[in-house]
Amino acid sequence: MSVTLRRPRRWLRVASAPLVTAFVTAGVLVGPAAVSTSTGCTTHNCDSDCVWVGAPAPDGSGCSAGTAPDARLYQASDVELVWESSPVTGTWIHFPGLRTYTLIWPTEMLQVLQAGGILQTLNVWISTAADNSAMSDATSTPASGLTAEVSGVSDFGFALTNGSCAEYYVRVEVHVVQPGGATPPADAGATADAGD
Repeated sequence: MSVTLRRPRRWLRVASAPLVTAFVTAGVLVGPAAVSTSTGCTTHNCDSDCVWVGAPAPDGSGCSAGTAPDARLYQASDVELVWESSPVTGTWIHFPGLRTYTLIWPTEMLQVLQAGGILQTLNVWISTAADNSAMSDATSTPASGLTAEVSGVSDFGFALTNGSCAEYYVRVEVHVVQPGGATPPADAGATADAGD
């Protein structure tokens, strides 16, 4: 089994400072004495790391092993298999800035995909808190852009990177159609009106 892990690139925010105006009058410096800066991604709270979930991290990769304790795989219909990293109202996975998760499919899903199943959808959501129950103050949204860079999608899994320096929690949901179970979209048989 071969999955290529792409280490995330490091982002560096250039510190911003107010325009400092100083005048030298007869050898005396006049003006603000201090310049304020913003740390952005220059602190260690935005160091990149990588975590493998579903399989041990390869030796020498520098990655650690992780888990998705609330992950579940279920049969959504006669032809559809669904894997989710956690239920919508469950505990989502911590997703700090510049972290890459390599998610390996569970054995049952690997077997379906390797037998000709089709990865139909891969959805990623991010949240401001791990607890997304009705009693939580958390907000969630479908992830996009730097907050969820998906790469290396294969029959074995995929990599998911938070390319920003912001701290989130993540939920992933994957739908697979079993071999021979693909159903055409509702409009697949419709013909377009050519305007004749």
